[in-house]
Amino acid sequence: QIFMVDDLMYLKRGGRIDPTTALLGTALNIKPILVIDSKDNVNFPGWSHARGYGLFAQNNLGGKDMDRSFTGEVGFTLLPGETRTFTYKVVIKSGGHLTPAQCEACARAFNGDLPE
Repeated sequence: QIFMVDDLMYLKRGGRIDPTTALLGTALNIKPILVIDSKDNVNFPGWSHARGYGLFAQNNLGGKDMDRSFTGEVGFTLLPGETRTFTYKVVIKSGGHLTPAQCEACARAFNGDLPE
């Protein structure tokens, strides 16, 4: 799952980062660009979405709420007292965007072999 932003303005506006971080990150040309879902998460791969006000999210339980074309079932129940950990990797790069091949390499390094 890939999120790319040209600057940090919306992340600052949305409260995701503070003004100092936005100023330094912009000056250093740092851009958060990649969120990788773990293949061990329920409903892998999950659904991604972004909003113009700075929200970037990965949701493995979104199903039809995130994707109207989704016809399957989310199929996850958490019983009282049970816990579940969802794991993601966030890649931050300075000086431009990663290429698709670099994104793929990051995903494979995190998850090992993935289905084509």
